[in-house]
Amino acid sequence: MQIKDVEKRTGLTKKAIRYYEEAGLIQTERKENRYKEYSEDTVDTLLHVKQLRLLDFSIEEIKLIFSEENHEDIIYEKMKQNEEKLKQAYGVKKVLEKVLDGESVRALDVEQLLLDEKKQTYTYIRNNNLLFGLINVLAFVAIYMFFFSRMETVGGATGNLMVLLFVQVTTAAVWMGVQEKRKKRARAEGILMKEIKPLERIVQFAVHTFTYILSARMCVEGFYYAGKYLEWGESMSLVIGNVALGLFMSTIGLFMLIASFLDTNKEVEDYLPTTN
Repeated sequence: MQIKDVEKRTGLTKKAIRYYEEAGLIQTERKENRYKEYSEDTVDTLLHVKQLRLLDFSIEEIKLIFSEENHEDIIYEKMKQNEEKLKQAYGVKKVLEKVLDGESVRALDVEQLLLDEKKQTYTYIRNNNLLFGLINVLAFVAIYMFFFSRMETVGGATGNLMVLLFVQVTTAAVWMGVQEKRKKRARAEGILMKEIKPLERIVQFAVHTFTYILSARMCVEGFYYAGKYLEWGESMSLVIGNVALGLFMSTIGLFMLIASFLDTNKEVEDYLPTTN
């Protein structure tokens, strides 16, 4: 195809297409009539270049991405650069908030405020949800091992069960309320929430941990009394009922464990397959 066709397909100008060709990102061949011929592969490459340029990658960076199979380091470096820009923007935002609160720009040491914000260290954790989920796996296994290792002691003690249930329900309700309020506020402002603050993660982990403790506690109690009823020669319905209770509570714990790997900013329907 000719360059005018490539323009229509990619939305790029002739100047941009020729610039990328001179930079060595695409190759073309001249036909016998001396017109350059652009292939489908070339169009795909140009579309790829266009997307990377929109993400603020330089020509040299794009060359490295195209030439190396493992280009995660390049992308990670770009993320660090954008973190610096975000810190600069956040510093400006904090200064403007002070002005809105009534402080005079002349009275503020703007340079120092921006410098202080730039010095702040923010850690970007890759695979955040995966890491959080793995921590929950460790907590889940440790809690269940602890309760089952103390079955005789835990199974017969029912005094603190209601307190544990109250704490779990309360923390879960508070967490869900805060999350829903946060999402509604974000939707009203047209913001797509992607970041989870450290304090929110701690509260979320507390909710999951209390759920694991409650499910393990009730699971152990169910199996404990199932064994006792069997030992005492009680009806099988009591035995089966307590086993079912133990399995049901384990299912709740497993459900929370699976949920720890999911993105809390997504809705449930986002994980369901769509049908056309």
